[in-house]
Amino acid sequence: RPDDTPEIKTDVLVNYLTTPKFDTKFRGFSISPTKHGNDVDWVDLFRRTGAVLVVFVRTNVVKRRVGMIRKGMVQKLPPKCRGSGGGGHLKHIVDDECYLGETELTGEDIDRLDYSCMLQTWDLLDVALTAGVPFQLVTFEGLQQSISDTMHDVGLFTGWDELLTYDWGKDGAVGNEEGQDRSNQITKVTPEELNMVLSNYENVENVFEARDMICYKEMLRQGTANIFPLCRVPGLKER
Repeated sequence: RPDDTPEIKTDVLVNYLTTPKFDTKFRGFSISPTKHGNDVDWVDLFRRTGAVLVVFVRTNVVKRRVGMIRKGMVQKLPPKCRGSGGGGHLKHIVDDECYLGETELTGEDIDRLDYSCMLQTWDLLDVALTAGVPFQLVTFEGLQQSISDTMHDVGLFTGWDELLTYDWGKDGAVGNEEGQDRSNQITKVTPEELNMVLSNYENVENVFEARDMICYKEMLRQGTANIFPLCRVPGLKER
């Protein structure tokens, strides 16, 4: 709640992680430390709960931004086109009403890349580093490259044994066989080749070139799930 003090926010999360009724279950939450997790005393939370920390980032922030825009587009489609489990999931339905179309990356979107790349990602790492507890870094691209290997490592780190033996491939195979009903299958909203969905791809490429945003230009052109180092572009304000 907006009027909760840092102490109340921290206590709510601690109570959730330590409540006896969940003793036989794994529990946790996905939270952005600078948004809904603002003012939480993370050092105190980990000290009182012994919780494990996993930091999740998407290193290609150009694709991240395009993906966020396209998920917003999905939410405007008719209900029959959208999957369950959260916004932005597009069902595999051949229907003109479910056609997503192309996306434009505006100047405002480009200006926000610094925030998406450096500030948000570094805020996550800053919390992890200052909390003084071991943490695991998981990337979106790592999951794309091998969800089984990535989740196996998460299982080892967290002690969640089910992740070590779960058959992740069976979920990805649903609806892939010829003749199967794919109407309930979730389709990829943003392809790896951004020139397939960006209506102003060349213009964005030229802007990155003109502003000396070389790392962003490489992200734009990358046609595979490649893990990028955190890059710093000219003009980004010092923290």
